[in-house]
Amino acid sequence: MVVGRGSRVSAGADGLVAAEKNRLGQMEPKKKIAALGATGVSGEAVVLEALARGYSVHALARIPSKLKIKDPALKIIEGSADDLSVIVELLTDCSAVISTLGPGFDKEITRKMVSTSATKNVI
Repeated sequence: MVVGRGSRVSAGADGLVAAEKNRLGQMEPKKKIAALGATGVSGEAVVLEALARGYSVHALARIPSKLKIKDPALKIIEGSADDLSVIVELLTDCSAVISTLGPGFDKEITRKMVSTSATKNVI
């Protein structure tokens, strides 16, 4: 992040930026965050925290109904993390990516190493 002279940034230990002033002292809008693994326990916690801090969140979910969070600042993208076109849609207009992808519990999905292919697609 580039911060101009006189800017104020407040960030928690997790590194999420709460607010930022531009060089003219005007508040800039909150950033959008892309979340991979949003339907898991850790991913849901990340999404809730980001929303609580005022961020907009694009959350990827293979099964959107698993994500029980309802918030106007939350956009749920349906699809798989190993699908490049879905990752492109997820990352559109986002300033940061947070991944909490784990190995999963479905043997077929785990065999595909989704977290590895997703990381490759994000990069």
